[in-house]
Amino acid sequence: GYHAHVDPDAVGLGILAFTWVTQAPGTADQDLTADFAAIAEIEECHRIAGEADYLLKIRARDTRDMERVVRLIQTTRHVFQSETDIVFSTAFEGRPMTELAAERGRQIDAHETIVGQRLRL
Repeated sequence: GYHAHVDPDAVGLGILAFTWVTQAPGTADQDLTADFAAIAEIEECHRIAGEADYLLKIRARDTRDMERVVRLIQTTRHVFQSETDIVFSTAFEGRPMTELAAERGRQIDAHETIVGQRLRL
């Protein structure tokens, strides 16, 4: 689908960070997505495998504002620990997946052709 691209700097959200969140022991079955969705500065929320349980993409006005947002995350129910990485610069983001989708389409077509030929044998 279509969407509008908003320049974060133009709307005063010049600080970008990623926060790794680990849930408290014994709470892995608790979904924190709604809790994180309630924090407007969290642009993306991903449930992940590995040391942490969630990876959050956060935008804030400045470092003081980022500190406030990180404190909100740290005081969210079932959050055991967090680690925040501040982004110095972004090479690219929001990259359109059209090239990848087109390539996958070619791979699927080739696979169907091969499978179809085998089925006719």
